[in-house]
Amino acid sequence: MAIVLTALLAVLLAPAFALTYTVTVSDKRAVPALSIGNAVGTGHSNCTFTFNPAWLDPNPPYLNKSMIIVRASGCSAAFGGAADHLLMAYCSSDGTCEDLLPEPYTLEANAEDPRVFFYNGL
Repeated sequence: MAIVLTALLAVLLAPAFALTYTVTVSDKRAVPALSIGNAVGTGHSNCTFTFNPAWLDPNPPYLNKSMIIVRASGCSAAFGGAADHLLMAYCSSDGTCEDLLPEPYTLEANAEDPRVFFYNGL
């Protein structure tokens, strides 16, 4: 049964794995866009660790500004505590981010992985 299911998944997912992307880094800032080391008001994170960002483009009327969702840990209680969880920050298209928001971005109970996408605004 497991072999048949694995083969079926391979056939169904094959087109997704055929996609390739080319990425060129055209600019690298001296400081991160979002960090505990940034001053408040300039992409400050209240958490020791903010990583695995997922970029979301604006999708009106559901999302009017671009944002990133990050995996965060080592946060103060106001930002969700020490355990890994998801938080978000609004960012402009040039990569400049506002400060990390204290509201958790909840996908499901105990979600830690920010790899998400919008489909038809959902």
